[in-house]
Amino acid sequence: MLGRRGKWIIIDDPVSGYEEANSMTQMAKLHNAFEAEILTRLVPGAKVVLIQQRLSRNDLAGYLIDRASRVEGGRKTTVSRVCAGL
Repeated sequence: MLGRRGKWIIIDDPVSGYEEANSMTQMAKLHNAFEAEILTRLVPGAKVVLIQQRLSRNDLAGYLIDRASRVEGGRKTTVSRVCAGL
């Protein structure tokens, strides 16, 4: 990632499919990239919006939900779930 620090970061479909979402290696890379490259780009009070289809309990959404439950004194996290109705 290049550029300045931001107030908003929008992540849209960070996983390309079921196979990638169920690869522990690929998910570890994604989680590490989020911590090292995304979070370090945020200014205090910034927002992260993640838009994705849930493909695995260990995908980025699952990671962030789990992370929110264990971070002490860190970021305020709000999780909104929207079901795509057919």
